[in-house]
This record gives sequence, C-alpha cells and structure tokens, in this order.
Amino acid sequence: MVEIYCREEAETTHNQKELIMTTPISDIYKGWTVSVVAKDEQCSQYSFDITSPEGTTQHVAMGGITEQRARERAREMIDNEIAFADEE
Repeated sequence: MVEIYCREEAETTHNQKELIMTTPISDIYKGWTVSVVAKDEQCSQYSFDITSPEGTTQHVAMGGITEQRARERAREMIDNEIAFADEE
C-alpha cells in the first residue's frame, strides 16, 4: 500500500528551488508501517518513522539524502528488528 502525496516547489531567497513535501509517504513492509517525510537535517534530506505491528514507533531524523534511500534504510532497520526478535 502506498499513499499518494503532494509536492510543492517554493522559491528560496537565493533563487533556488526547494522541494517541500506536504504529507508523508507511507507504505507497509512486512507488516510494519514506514512513513518518510522530507526534512533537511544536516547531511540528510529525509527522515522516517517505522511502526511495528504492535504499535511501537522508532524515528530516524537523518534517514537519507533521497526518498528512495530513506525507504531502503527503513526496510533495512525492519529486517534487523525482525532478525533480532527471532534470536530472542
């Protein structure tokens, strides 16, 4: 499941275009919810939250330089969480 999101372009004071995401991108991966949002944080352009099927949420402020990389990183975290839970 992938939700549709809207993007707007805004002119900055330096005549550079900045991409602003108005709503997070959400999808489901292995039963976990992944929400990615554009947020400029040091060297990262996207942050994300992952929420387990039980409702536990983890936030990563520096998720990736691109939306795709943030989603990949979120999936890697989910795979690690699942593997860790299987070891217990």
